[in-house]
Amino acid sequence: MPKGWSICELMDVAKIVTGSTPSKSNLSYYGGNFPLYKPSDLDAGRHTNTASEYLTTKGRDVSRIIPPNSIAICCIGSIGKVGYIEQEGTTNQQINTAIPSLAIFPDYLYHLCTSTYFQNSLMEKSSAVTISIVNKSKMEHIKIPLPPKEEQARIVVAIDNLFNALDAVKENL
Repeated sequence: MPKGWSICELMDVAKIVTGSTPSKSNLSYYGGNFPLYKPSDLDAGRHTNTASEYLTTKGRDVSRIIPPNSIAICCIGSIGKVGYIEQEGTTNQQINTAIPSLAIFPDYLYHLCTSTYFQNSLMEKSSAVTISIVNKSKMEHIKIPLPPKEEQARIVVAIDNLFNALDAVKENL
């Protein structure tokens, strides 16, 4: 382990919130402008800022609010799909969201959650009867590497530079 790094559990650096879906039978909850993120919305990855469904103020009031810069992770069915939530919203029950503390940069946490290491940890914690699931408490106990904040920032810049270079190559093909 590099000097200054530590191993901690996800819950040590992020609050984990399980999503919920307001009752579909109450039509007054739906059709507003408050995003209700679902697993398919996480396909946007690093820039998850639109949802396939929106709630009204009433629907928002009965939901668990997710602040911007949170990391949404699908934990039922399509385990491991990750989205970086760019605007306040809520998620359905298939998604657990990691709300970063001040100990971790949201961008670092996002890249960590998309890593093979984290994805494998999720799969190891999943249980399947008919459909794979990783519950909140199992997710909270996933061990993660935590570098000092300065190193987190350097890692994010390096990853972003690599993705920018790959995008440039793709454009030139």
